[in-house]
Amino acid sequence: RWKFMCARNPRARDTWDRQKPNKEIAAFLAANDIPYIDLYESFEASKNDGEPLFFKLDPHWRPRGHRVAARAAGEFLTSRGLVPQ
Repeated sequence: RWKFMCARNPRARDTWDRQKPNKEIAAFLAANDIPYIDLYESFEASKNDGEPLFFKLDPHWRPRGHRVAARAAGEFLTSRGLVPQ
């Protein structure tokens, strides 16, 4: 999706911050002491490992995207003692 957006607007690569929404949400949640997991790094680390994470023409997760998110969420919850190991 990012490649598609940059193809339509080449300046996007240099002027848009892909993580801005995540940063703003994280700042709000941290200020209010609300636990939060940002899946950006998990998806970035897994994006070239097999089937695509997202559908080609919309931003919804494919089955592999759900698995990556579930693994990251499980690690997040377990590491904070919020679920049994």
